[in-house]
Amino acid sequence: MCIQTLLNQANQLLKMKPNDTNTYRVVVMISIADLWRSQIIIFKNDDYFHTFFHRNSELQKWIPLSNESVFWEKWGIKIWHTVKTLHFQEIIHDEDECSKKEIWFIGELA
Repeated sequence: MCIQTLLNQANQLLKMKPNDTNTYRVVVMISIADLWRSQIIIFKNDDYFHTFFHRNSELQKWIPLSNESVFWEKWGIKIWHTVKTLHFQEIIHDEDECSKKEIWFIGELA
């Protein structure tokens, strides 16, 4: 499955992180309604990482949702135990249209 492949590859990247003065974080973004938007994100510093999740503008909002979900078990997706998850409802206003989607972030979020 596409989601499991992304998670497995992110886990490989976690193991390959360079040991230098930068803080690297590996995070997978999963868009449940549109899997083609799903991706692996590598944050190179904490400043960008901490501002990335604050989306509260007129055009785009991320509303925090519960991180509790049976989705992963239901689909047989294995998430490694050392990572955290964040779950949002993404609302995008684009001209005359408003779209709402669920997005998950899995990885080095702490």
